[in-house]
Amino acid sequence: MTKNVVATFTLHEASPGHHMQVVVNKKTVMPKFLKYPAVRSASVPSTFSQYTAYKEGWGLYSEWLGHELGVYKNEPRKEIGQIMGDLLRSSRLIVDTGEQLQPSGPSLV
Repeated sequence: MTKNVVATFTLHEASPGHHMQVVVNKKTVMPKFLKYPAVRSASVPSTFSQYTAYKEGWGLYSEWLGHELGVYKNEPRKEIGQIMGDLLRSSRLIVDTGEQLQPSGPSLV
């Protein structure tokens, strides 16, 4: 891990990221489809055990809060790290959504 992404990684994973997300989810009444993993089926190999779009959306928002918190202010390398992380996680959101809508398997490749 490079120094460029340490601030973004910390925001994404710690507070206000996934660590805070887990705490909030335990204390909040949430829909069952977000609280419990999807049922795996042998006929649908691409079914994820959890809703990663929801989780990564929270992480992306947490990274963006770094701008409001002043984490990236006058720190071009940290800002570049935020952009790199944003591109990575945004692409993961798109891929996850696409796989949920159109599962691919060996016969479709």
